[in-house]
Amino acid sequence: MPTPQNPLFDFLVVGGGHNGLVAANYLARAGATVLVLEQRPYLGGMAASHAHVAAAPQHLLSKGAIDSVFIKTTPIVDDLALAAHGLRLIAIDPGYGWISEDGDTLGIFN
Repeated sequence: MPTPQNPLFDFLVVGGGHNGLVAANYLARAGATVLVLEQRPYLGGMAASHAHVAAAPQHLLSKGAIDSVFIKTTPIVDDLALAAHGLRLIAIDPGYGWISEDGDTLGIFN
């Protein structure tokens, strides 16, 4: 186990986005010691919600929200007991939508 005197880790994960955090969790569950490095002051990467539209700062968007459409096809939610940590997937149609700055839209429907 890493200590301040011996700061060696089995794995270094660069990026605290959803993919990096999932990888780090699977490695740690397998018994490895893992260090996650993130350049931003928050974890979650594109899965983190922020005000991306200057004209609507109260409207929080997640640029990686499309992953919630695809995560249901994987065992990740159950494997990592994400519901116990607050994950709640709500089925909506379209399952994903995005409006770009120029007004173009993208919708992925169930």
